[in-house]
Amino acid sequence: MPGFSLCAPLCSKRLIPRRWKFHLICSPTASRKTKSPAASGALTISTNMTTHAKKQHYVPQCLLRGFSIAGKDRVYVFDKSRAISYPSAIRDVASENYFNEVDFGDFSVSFENRLELVEANAAPVIQRIVATEDLSGISLEDRASLIVFIAIQMVRTKAEREALDQTHDLLVGRLGGEANALRAGLPPKDKEMHKLSILYHLPETINTFGKPLAEKLIMLQRAPAKERFLIGDDPIVRDNSFPTRNGLGNLGISNQGIEIYLPLSPKLVLALMCPSILGVMEAARGSGSHFASFEAERFLHALQAGKPFLLTYTNIRRLNSMQIANATRFVMSDADDFSFARQMIKDQPSIAFPPKYVR
Repeated sequence: MPGFSLCAPLCSKRLIPRRWKFHLICSPTASRKTKSPAASGALTISTNMTTHAKKQHYVPQCLLRGFSIAGKDRVYVFDKSRAISYPSAIRDVASENYFNEVDFGDFSVSFENRLELVEANAAPVIQRIVATEDLSGISLEDRASLIVFIAIQMVRTKAEREALDQTHDLLVGRLGGEANALRAGLPPKDKEMHKLSILYHLPETINTFGKPLAEKLIMLQRAPAKERFLIGDDPIVRDNSFPTRNGLGNLGISNQGIEIYLPLSPKLVLALMCPSILGVMEAARGSGSHFASFEAERFLHALQAGKPFLLTYTNIRRLNSMQIANATRFVMSDADDFSFARQMIKDQPSIAFPPKYVR
């Protein structure tokens, strides 16, 4: 399939194949648990023929491998809560046992196979982008794979589940405690149901997030010499230099000026940017300021050519600070240098803890 202009947003109907919307995630694997004839009581076995890895990731291994220690399937991990770093096998990073399975007692429902399919479609595209540092040859189907991958990654993290828990706690507090909350019809906190509410609605996530993501400009940005990107356990971060309106936030994916970033390697980050930024850059190019005009020209050339836009030291510090602050607990790198994260925590100790998603 031929390439396309990276400066031209695409129609979501063309971008996301219809078969993905219904087949890709709508059929989780159900496993009924039955008592083993050779044992009593607690021992259960699954009667289905499909098996999944016990460790299931909330940051896909295909992303983490972009940050692997040279020649090894390992990364360095910084634990914000304990302020320690250590090397770890990628299979053990940003994962939990049965993270993508919902336990109903007598049976469980696994969404792991659906998520693996999303990753399998996107992984070769990500690997090719990292290897070539070039978006000019990306096809419509490649971009569709990336959009679906990013949409799903936005909600498959521990952070999303933590936000549901915090919302429940906030409602209980406003209703005057658990007893009043129950009388008002609020069910007890149930982490399995919170998990189900996210995983079951993954097809709606693709359809809801897919269109605004498909409308974004897509570009690569590169770290300057001797600097490297970090990746956190909630790796998709957002920024916006446009002012807020009426006291409302400006980090929604449909907000004017929104910038969405996903690190791909220590040297590359994928950026999805609101098309309104083109107007800002065009204005800067004709502003009469030599520096502003030069930077705008450099940005527009990189965007059109599909080549990486070289960031400044200030830029990469901004992006890394968002990865660190946004992480629920872990930050990963190919190098055992988390001095910036340690300094951030020293300056603002609350960063060591999961963000407050609900206030």
